[in-house]
Amino acid sequence: MQFLSVFLLLFLGCSCSHSSKILDPQSAIQANDLTAIMSGCGQQLAGSGYLVCREAEAQSTRNEFIIVHTPPQLDCSGDACTFVRVFFADGRPTLEKAIPKGEALIKIPWYEIVNKEAFDISDRGTYSVSIRTHYKGPDGIERVTFSEGRILMFVVRKEYTSLIENEDDEAFYWIWKTELNQTLKVTTGYRVYLESNPKPRNGSYAQW
Repeated sequence: MQFLSVFLLLFLGCSCSHSSKILDPQSAIQANDLTAIMSGCGQQLAGSGYLVCREAEAQSTRNEFIIVHTPPQLDCSGDACTFVRVFFADGRPTLEKAIPKGEALIKIPWYEIVNKEAFDISDRGTYSVSIRTHYKGPDGIERVTFSEGRILMFVVRKEYTSLIENEDDEAFYWIWKTELNQTLKVTTGYRVYLESNPKPRNGSYAQW
């Protein structure tokens, strides 16, 4: 019985550690779903489809990045299996990058996207990201799949001070909590602070 228990534990553990080798019959891009995996602009965790960037006017574009993620296990015939293209809001392409085989991401500085040393107000807008990924299926045949994403870029005036991470500013005029116990603070100029990790509480919802 002890041997059987150990065998089942090893078997179940191994079966859970392998990814699927089944070709997906559905396509996100054909269903108009945005699923490019991106992070950056101060966002540590990767997200699907959208990336929101808030930068300050005159801030260096060399110190801010977008990060595009891809499976590192890809197998294809070339030295790179994933190709990333970024487009301006008007549809003009701005750059194309290749992610080398075996790498899980590429880090692209905004300097290479906007082609200037510092952000200005004209950089605001929605940038499109198109990703082409080559891979070999379970039958050994090379295929290609696609994903898309959007980067929402906001460039604020250099004299402006955001309070999104400053919970103690004296200018907050309204303070209240949501039903999930998240603290929200707003000034009369609608600069805001949103609590990022509220602690859950028991009981009914009550405003401050």
